[in-house]
Amino acid sequence: PTVIDWATSAQLYGAAPGASHDDVVTIQARECGSSFYRTVVELHPSAGGGWSMPAGSAITATYRATWNGRTSSAVTIRQRAGVGLERSRFGRGFVVAVSGKRSFWRKQVLIQRRQSGRWRNVRRAVPVRSGVVASRWRNVRRAVLADSVGSTGTVSVSQATFRLAVPKGTLLRASLPEEQARPCYVASTSKAVRT
Repeated sequence: PTVIDWATSAQLYGAAPGASHDDVVTIQARECGSSFYRTVVELHPSAGGGWSMPAGSAITATYRATWNGRTSSAVTIRQRAGVGLERSRFGRGFVVAVSGKRSFWRKQVLIQRRQSGRWRNVRRAVPVRSGVVASRWRNVRRAVLADSVGSTGTVSVSQATFRLAVPKGTLLRASLPEEQARPCYVASTSKAVRT
């Protein structure tokens, strides 16, 4: 796949015709927001020059391979952000959190509910792809990620706390729209939570 979920990886593969197991193929990556490639790994190809490796940098990145002074064509793997929704430990509120290598501070997340077995829009249609009908989703509110609650030095987590009155048994999820995810991420959705 050229689009991967948070905390997952894609499989890169290729071939260096004429290379042997003693040769070294260098895999380089250019992450979103960077103007240069950096070396990710150096590997030894199999007999015949073939090679493969898992790739995932927690942000949209473009990869290429170099060997013997030659450079492959580039492949871009687009990344979904990590979106989570859960009940607050205190009261009847909810907490939505978005993780990524770039801060999502002040970005807006749509809170959606499922009704009558289908997801529908309340305020406006949310653009979707792959032939999914946009009218299946209902947006019940927006949550603004007002603060960054943590960082490992590599991954930043931004979150918002909100209250929402819905009937018991309602399924909710959080959706980070494409326009809020750009340029380094694509639209992302949390797992559903039942109230």
